[in-house]
Amino acid sequence: MNLQPFEYVPADSLQAAAALLREHGEGAAAIAGGTDLLGTLKDAIHGTPPELLIGLKPLANLRYVNADAQG
Repeated sequence: MNLQPFEYVPADSLQAAAALLREHGEGAAAIAGGTDLLGTLKDAIHGTPPELLIGLKPLANLRYVNADAQG
């Protein structure tokens, strides 16, 4: 099996990631730690695979989990 070709862009902010997702629509997907997107691309599960992957892992403000009274 071959991995579908794609472009990878690491996001430098949430706003930039959101703008890229809006601009590219279904042709883009966000990817971060724990995402199994690369496996699904390799297995050709997507009818139309994304051409642009936007990396969220570099964003420091996403590197935490908050617990509050509701969970």
